[in-house]
Amino acid sequence: GISYLKRDRLNLHYLDAQSWLGHKCQWRDIRIFSRLNPQWQEAMAAFPKEKRILFGLQLFPEASIDYWIESIDLIEHEKVILAAAEAFSKAGFLIVVKDHPLQFGFRQTQLIDRLLEIPNVVMVPYGVSGQHLLACVDSNFTCTGTLGLQASLLGKTSIVTDSYYTNQDDFVIFRHFSDIGQLPMRAKQAQQGTYDLFARRQRLLRQLICSSFSGDLFSFKGFSLKRPTQAAAVLGQSLGKRLEAILI
Repeated sequence: GISYLKRDRLNLHYLDAQSWLGHKCQWRDIRIFSRLNPQWQEAMAAFPKEKRILFGLQLFPEASIDYWIESIDLIEHEKVILAAAEAFSKAGFLIVVKDHPLQFGFRQTQLIDRLLEIPNVVMVPYGVSGQHLLACVDSNFTCTGTLGLQASLLGKTSIVTDSYYTNQDDFVIFRHFSDIGQLPMRAKQAQQGTYDLFARRQRLLRQLICSSFSGDLFSFKGFSLKRPTQAAAVLGQSLGKRLEAILI
């Protein structure tokens, strides 16, 4: 009703609010509490740090991954997650699953159930921070989530698809579904490599700054085409200058 009232029928927030959508939680998904492992620290202690990998599940991955990938076979996000978990499990890794805190109450348990059927998979409670978990592992797997950037900044082996923060030197990048089976071996090779952490951080920060511009991400709130706010005007001018630099 709000989407029609505001003439914004294609707004993701309104589209996703429809209760009949297939990915919406149902009452049976309250069993997510039984899938969380309060003894996750004991499970982690059974594996050496280099054999632990964090799988940070993303918020709305289906609405963001297609911005970056070129190969359409990576568009099935859950299939990618499960294949990667199976590959690392077979290679003797402990897969530490951390769901995005904003997905609490919004994620169906089907994906979690299938992940927990794979040996050596543990799901941590929602209250455990991703930053704390990164300190407990040597590797991180995410498609385009910010945990991938955090992991690389901390000197971890960060396994990702192409995104705005990636480069060939500081990440293990996979671009096709067929690449997933080789990720455990590539992660091991990356762990054994040497690098200058300070230089890595400089590269990453320089890359982020070069790909950024001024503007308020939430300038769409209360936006009016006839009387745009100052924040929206700044965002529009900055984006326009960046597009001119690319297109001209």
